[in-house]
Amino acid sequence: MLRMLCCGLALSLATLPGCTEVKRRPSTQNGNQEATVPKGPAPKLRLIAVTDLSGYLEPCGCQSVPLGGIDKAAAELDRLAADGAPALFVSVGDLFFEPVGGNHATTHDDAGEADASTQQRWQAETLAGVLRRMGLVAAVPGPADFNHGPEVLAKLTKHSGATLLSATTGEVKGLSFVAKRMVERGGLKVGLWGLSDFGGDTAPDGLPKPAEDLVAEAQRLTAELRAEGAQVVVGLLRADARSARRLAGKVEKLDFLVHGGLSTHEVPVPERIGSPTFLRAGYHGQGLLVVDLHPAAQPREPAYEDASQWTREAKRDGLGREIETLTARIATWEKEGQDAKLIAEQKARMEAMRGQRAALEKPVSLEAGGVFDARYVKLTPKVGGAATIRTVLEAHDARVNEHNRTALAHVAPPPVPEGKAGYVGSERCGDCHAAALSWWEGHRHGNAYATLEMRNKQFNLSCVGCHVTGYHKPGGATVVQNEGLTDVGCESCHGPGSLHVKDRKAPAEVNVVRTVPESTCLECHVPEHSDRFEYNAYKAMLMAPGHGLPAKGGT
Repeated sequence: MLRMLCCGLALSLATLPGCTEVKRRPSTQNGNQEATVPKGPAPKLRLIAVTDLSGYLEPCGCQSVPLGGIDKAAAELDRLAADGAPALFVSVGDLFFEPVGGNHATTHDDAGEADASTQQRWQAETLAGVLRRMGLVAAVPGPADFNHGPEVLAKLTKHSGATLLSATTGEVKGLSFVAKRMVERGGLKVGLWGLSDFGGDTAPDGLPKPAEDLVAEAQRLTAELRAEGAQVVVGLLRADARSARRLAGKVEKLDFLVHGGLSTHEVPVPERIGSPTFLRAGYHGQGLLVVDLHPAAQPREPAYEDASQWTREAKRDGLGREIETLTARIATWEKEGQDAKLIAEQKARMEAMRGQRAALEKPVSLEAGGVFDARYVKLTPKVGGAATIRTVLEAHDARVNEHNRTALAHVAPPPVPEGKAGYVGSERCGDCHAAALSWWEGHRHGNAYATLEMRNKQFNLSCVGCHVTGYHKPGGATVVQNEGLTDVGCESCHGPGSLHVKDRKAPAEVNVVRTVPESTCLECHVPEHSDRFEYNAYKAMLMAPGHGLPAKGGT
């Protein structure tokens, strides 16, 4: 049964330093605090990375702040290009498809695998075409990219214009990988290598075999690229967190390691682990990592120090928390009459931390080179999208909608078992509960289907299940057959009402429920689609005259 609303890709970029001081979008651990960017030179190279996109085209509109939209991502890439800095756009992790059983994954027992597969592949094809326009250079795949077979992945990769990077052992029919690639940007020779564990021990059968020793392979590829003249080496790794950090700590002469393969929206600040700087860009396309490189005039080790305001802010905030904690402890120790020498030492330590924190307020100059400036910025609803890409997405929605409207017109709900309740629709409930029906008609639940119709998504398998009543339940709605059961109706929460209509005193096990359990709400109000859902708070907001409260007039 579908439990997913309208999901899509969310990518984001930040504005860059120019010849005057400008405001940059927030750049803390998960993005987006106002910050002043010091004036400085344009970067010699701009690395743009996205991790674990999972096929998203646009965000679910049910979030409090829907993030993303590949049309917005394309527009941001255009804005970035305005300063003329050479860019290198790469991807790591599941790119075209989402893992089976993932947070947004759906099952399609009501629609048939063929129709579900068609919709997923069309979405991936649309994404591949947009990624080509955005200039994707290289991609390291994840296991979900093989959901429809290696031949489909090969076609999608070709359509995207990217090179499929990964060192593998053995052959995969219809698919070829390249372990490394050299590209030139802004006069710099940039070496890229790719490695993927393809899901590790949990990888399904039929996937490529990863290199037997990821660390040894990463070191070999890095050394080869250096020998071939690479001035910057960037590793793209899809693996679990422990393996990724272990590899980063052991590979020498590697400048940056971009890590994909985690199901988390957390985006840590850049971190040097051994030789490389360790980078991530979140998941599900919620953001795009931008790293501006300013090489030193002469080679040095390490080649790039972190000059990011993002990192300075994170360190400053961390020191602030430490200072606050130590201040409270010192106050307690003084009150308790603890050793004066110990207290004096801790006060000196606190003053040193305050000095470190003050130093972090000062921007780092980019002029001398040998530094990078990284930022991660989410695409908020305020960001304007590229009109040409918006047209592509609208055409995709119309294509999917029309296909499903026709192809799934025959799909009917399961029959209602003898003696069990079926669905009658909210209008029938209003025969006796007029006040409740009147309130519901003005509520978001009562207009849920219209939000899909406005965007040509009412037959989209990724959306419809949570915008109709009794989806694929006995006597309920299906993708197309939903007359009288559109919107999140009374029976979505209180249960099917046919037996209640016949006999309001029917046994409890077959009658409607007055108090709706949290588990019912959680069928659709999952964190990925309803980030502010809290059962008791939402329940209180649903109490209205005639709906949980006495109707007006006392009736």
